[in-house]
Amino acid sequence: MKAADLAAVTQRALVMFSDDDLVTMRHVVEMYEALPRAELAVVPGTSHFLTQEKPALVNALVLDFLTKEPVRTVAAIRRAQDPQAG
Repeated sequence: MKAADLAAVTQRALVMFSDDDLVTMRHVVEMYEALPRAELAVVPGTSHFLTQEKPALVNALVLDFLTKEPVRTVAAIRRAQDPQAG
């Protein structure tokens, strides 16, 4: 998929990456910015195998995303224009 194709995804999305991967941070941010309702998680101290290296943290992030409504952030910038944001 191209980043422009991601704009059609209207559901809330979790973009999760490691901080030391062959996928560049530029690519991660491009994906995050292309998804209108994305939330971004960068798992520190992990490689491409973040689910094996920090399973508890990855699981906590995924479970939080899947089971809880988004919080209303205090100083939203990106989500400030989103009527569906928490």
